[in-house]
Amino acid sequence: MPETQGGMYAIAITLSVLATFFVALRFHCRRKLKLQLLTDDWLIIPALFFTLVLGALMIVGAAKGHLGQHTEIGEHGPVQDSRLTIFSQTLFTNQLVQLFAVGPTKVSVLFFYRRIFTGIWFNRLSMLLIVISISWGVVFFFTNLFQCLPVSVSWYAFGRGDACMSEIPMYLAQAYSDVVVDFFILCLPVPWIWKLHMKTRTKVAITCLFLLGALTIAASCAKMVVQYFVGSHLSGKPDLSYYLTPIVYWPMISASVGIIAACLPTLRPLFKGWSVELFIANMKSTFTLRSTTASSHWDGTGRSKGSRSGDEESLGSSTGGHLYKPGRNENKFETNVEIVPLESVRIHKDETAPGVIMVRKSVNRTDEPL
Repeated sequence: MPETQGGMYAIAITLSVLATFFVALRFHCRRKLKLQLLTDDWLIIPALFFTLVLGALMIVGAAKGHLGQHTEIGEHGPVQDSRLTIFSQTLFTNQLVQLFAVGPTKVSVLFFYRRIFTGIWFNRLSMLLIVISISWGVVFFFTNLFQCLPVSVSWYAFGRGDACMSEIPMYLAQAYSDVVVDFFILCLPVPWIWKLHMKTRTKVAITCLFLLGALTIAASCAKMVVQYFVGSHLSGKPDLSYYLTPIVYWPMISASVGIIAACLPTLRPLFKGWSVELFIANMKSTFTLRSTTASSHWDGTGRSKGSRSGDEESLGSSTGGHLYKPGRNENKFETNVEIVPLESVRIHKDETAPGVIMVRKSVNRTDEPL
């Protein structure tokens, strides 16, 4: 990608508009379907805000500083003029702000997963990744902030001084760990998807929906490669602004692509009349039915083992505000297929089986041959 002043403007404006557009579509879908905003939705807002800040920094750095431009070289090296100072300040601020742009997106995706998948192990693993993502952002924020003491060295002199740590290993450690965390976040739901009792093509479609996050990993990998390339070619180069420009714009690319990837699974209602809540409800219903089927079977007395009583039946679906009770005719027991209004039945939550709705219904035995 050419490091030019115009190129910096194009990247900053284009990605800012795209990220804002997809977040606006996400909230439009929620409003259109009259759905409550949840934690994953709210976390996208700070991610977008700091992504826009990254875009603003790029514009200021290109207009007032040497971002995307060559450094003026004098007899004794780079000329420390006001434009190079502004570039140094842009670079330092960018290093701090990018963590607030990327971190909330990671946590937002994980909270989105937690709306869909349940289970002790999934809850534990997802919460562990939430803690890791937050810790990752906090650790590297302070690492970047205090890479030089006093901090003013980083603000004015590109973090080069006797009391500064080597910035290239720090950049690479941040980039490598970013890719690793994104990879685990991406892979987390896949085993649970393939445990579902669905057709293979349906599992593949759902997996592809969640693997949209691979876009973020691709951007993170590209950023990692660029930072490695910059680090290996920067030593001894006086043209600081030109060689360090990719360090500024790749975080913008990574942050905006992450926001877009996080919003895409929520936008399907715009195209197929499909809602996230319906998708979540269907998946939870599938998990519930799978769990109920695996733990219960019918014996000779007509009672389901593992259930609380013979006249209670677990329901896994609903239609248009009515509970649908499927018919069954086993061991000379018969029940009728009927649509029962919600207000006419007694419903309660089974505390021993979270997510299962129980409804009182009589079961009549018949001696007629089947």
